[in-house]
Amino acid sequence: MAVPGIAALKRSTYLTADDDESRARRSADVTTVVIGLVFVLWGFYAFGKSDPLQETLAQFAAALPEWAVALLALSYTVGLILALAIIVAFLYRKRWEAVRDVAIAGVGAAITTIIIVAISDELWPPFFNEFLQGAARPQFPIVRVALVTAVLVAATPYVARPVRRIGWTVVVLISIAAVALALSVPSGAVTALGIGMIFGSGVLLLFGSPAGYPDAAAVRDALAGIGVDVPDLKIAHDQSWGVRRLVGTTTDGVPVEVKAYGRDATDSQLMAKIWRTVMYRGTSERLTASRIQSVEHEALVTMLAEKAGVPVPSVLAAASANEEVAVLVTTRAGVVLSEIESPDDVDQAALVDLWREIKTMHKAGITHGAPTLGTIRLTESGFTIGEFGNGSVVFKQSEACLDVVHLLFATAAMLGPERAVAAAQAGLGNDKLAECLGYLQPPALTARERGSVKGSVQLLKTLREQVSKATEVEPPEPVKLRRISRKGILTLVLVFMFASALIPLLTGVDYAAMWASLETAIWWLAIG
Repeated sequence: MAVPGIAALKRSTYLTADDDESRARRSADVTTVVIGLVFVLWGFYAFGKSDPLQETLAQFAAALPEWAVALLALSYTVGLILALAIIVAFLYRKRWEAVRDVAIAGVGAAITTIIIVAISDELWPPFFNEFLQGAARPQFPIVRVALVTAVLVAATPYVARPVRRIGWTVVVLISIAAVALALSVPSGAVTALGIGMIFGSGVLLLFGSPAGYPDAAAVRDALAGIGVDVPDLKIAHDQSWGVRRLVGTTTDGVPVEVKAYGRDATDSQLMAKIWRTVMYRGTSERLTASRIQSVEHEALVTMLAEKAGVPVPSVLAAASANEEVAVLVTTRAGVVLSEIESPDDVDQAALVDLWREIKTMHKAGITHGAPTLGTIRLTESGFTIGEFGNGSVVFKQSEACLDVVHLLFATAAMLGPERAVAAAQAGLGNDKLAECLGYLQPPALTARERGSVKGSVQLLKTLREQVSKATEVEPPEPVKLRRISRKGILTLVLVFMFASALIPLLTGVDYAAMWASLETAIWWLAIG
């Protein structure tokens, strides 16, 4: 006889990643480690000093009403219970990699904190100090905050969004509670918080985080929830970070491809897009802040391209079925161009037609963003263009030229520069092709594209020469795509150092006196 509570736990949606998922290092974890390091450095700097900010925080904590202190005391205990509950859940569900991560993070943070306490206060810190009779001796830093923070941060990739939100709320509350209960000074709570963040995210950087893919069963349930029944849904061969690709056939006999945006589709892709947008001009990266925005954006651009007469997959559904999965369902036909083994299987006339479709798309004011071999399918009737996640309906000539560079490079790598340039010239025309000559340079491509082709720089050079010859246009100066270069960063640093040394000589500014004034400033008065 099944026990209802156990069955519910086994099919719980509050735990996500399985042990068999691929793992990768996330930029978000690097950010968390850096923030934690800043907290630790500030905590050590402020500890034992008469700091106005610490005094203000201490006064605020002392002025809290009794009911608020009682709630904070409760949250201080609940934080430990939540951390233990997550560990027990991992053990029960046999998520051994999750157990390993939270155990290493928690033990490492606790031991580090205990050593610092022993050095600074020469005492063995009590762990359940909220139950001690009388006033507890303040710790620097406080063990409970570091331990709970490390466990909850390390558990982040393995739990669903509601649990993650509760976890971060608890981390903030126990940090405040440590000060309000006089268990630590503000610098001790902040240092412990930083230690927990460093160990929690450090473990994830060491072993990598699960890819954040929704499993096939969860995607099937999500599709059923929006009226799309795909009984034979299976994971596709090609996968990308944070987005699970699946294929199958609906009960109506329609072959479909499903893109399921999981937990990490937002933060990892967003950070990568922000980085490329900051570093390069004219990039076509679309900054979407949520899974459903990503799905809606791709669906919209795909449907507008279809309306313009471009052969694209039909959008069957685009929805967020629950808090963990957003899905885009499109029809699937033919074979992806990147999977074609022999260049002879690609007809030159069909390739010219593909370039004509790119021209039609641009004429309709739509750009694709990254038309590569993996985004184009060869069908019985020709090519279809998909993957409009980085597409745009706000036309810019620079983005249109980047489309040309992406596709020209991809087809040249597969079919050879001569065939690729000839097809582009026939499909686009001399003027359109020549207009993009200045964009044929390495920064126009992603690191993945450049890395997938041996001798990518030489191939771009060859394409530039052949396009110039075919269109009878002299190669222009390369368009400046990089916003920031190594040389620019070095120049900026040198100028800053020179100005820092010159300003005191010319103006009599005393940096030491200025810093002393800032240290004694009461910032909350200025902010208020």
